[in-house]
Amino acid sequence: MKRFQFQLEKLLRYHQQRQKQAELLLSHAAREQESARATVRELERQIELACRLPERVGRSIEPALREQSLRHAQQLSETLPGAQDNLKAAERRFREAQSQHTAVTQQVEALCHLRSQRWQEHLDEAARQQQIELDDVVMKQWSRRALTADATLTESESTVVIEGQRP
Repeated sequence: MKRFQFQLEKLLRYHQQRQKQAELLLSHAAREQESARATVRELERQIELACRLPERVGRSIEPALREQSLRHAQQLSETLPGAQDNLKAAERRFREAQSQHTAVTQQVEALCHLRSQRWQEHLDEAARQQQIELDDVVMKQWSRRALTADATLTESESTVVIEGQRP
């Protein structure tokens, strides 16, 4: 039986390696996206906290404290658009990584499917060859038995004929 050999094995391994790289890239992009999202949420939370002045009923707020809170809120508000831009960029990179991962995964699946088909064809061919060999063995055995039976039968007939010729 001939050994199975998939002609595109090197290509399959190359794409499997690319798939692993794409998985790592996707994982990194997902972490980066989550980090950017957490940064935006944290900035929004801090802005909300800075806007809440520590007012108490019946007490006035010191102007310096009010000014400091407003300045802090302003700084955070100026930082927020940059963080949102970073989030958009991280989301774009995640989508690109996801798209690349999907494409490479489809290529790997297609090659694996093709390899599986070729393997099944190899098994079918091996089974067919084995059946041919088995049929040959059976036919040879049958032919030998038939020749032996014919030879035995011919000897018996000649004996009968010879015996039948006696007066």
